[in-house]
Amino acid sequence: MEQQHLTQELATFEANRENLLGTALNKYVLIHGTEIVGTYDTEHDAIQQGYRQFGNVPFLVRRISPVQDVANYLSGIVAI
Repeated sequence: MEQQHLTQELATFEANRENLLGTALNKYVLIHGTEIVGTYDTEHDAIQQGYRQFGNVPFLVRRISPVQDVANYLSGIVAI
């Protein structure tokens, strides 16, 4: 279910992955919808900015790395 909420964000990440690898390797990217909000030194900073800017809604924070980490975290409440 989590993946459904982040389909647009994941597509935006993949479409911009090569550029992000070249400009922000090992940082964390914050994506909301099709917008790359910014890159941050820590995952915590990216998540904090996501909550500040968008509130408790789905957004993606992902480490910019040639090998992707498996974990995705969904902000907001999801009923199962």
